[in-house]
Amino acid sequence: MAKLTTKGTTILARWRKEWDTPDDDLVSARVREYAVRSNGVVLRRYAVWFRSDTGSHDYGWKVYARGHVGYTGVDDYIQRLGERLEALHYTREV
Repeated sequence: MAKLTTKGTTILARWRKEWDTPDDDLVSARVREYAVRSNGVVLRRYAVWFRSDTGSHDYGWKVYARGHVGYTGVDDYIQRLGERLEALHYTREV
């Protein structure tokens, strides 16, 4: 399990997508988030809300990818990743 922020890094960009699942008998809503750290690591978080009284479950942040920051630069990498995620209906938070 990864942490969103670690010593010496900052979050440069963050995207979020939340959707309802009316066809699912157990889960009422789902959330997926992506975050890019200043060291080029991309993190992903997944959470669900149950229909029963048990509430929600957060699967935590996991390392999704390690960006090739040295080749293109962090800003270019964030822009390309953002274009892909926004095409999938994610909204940028940071």
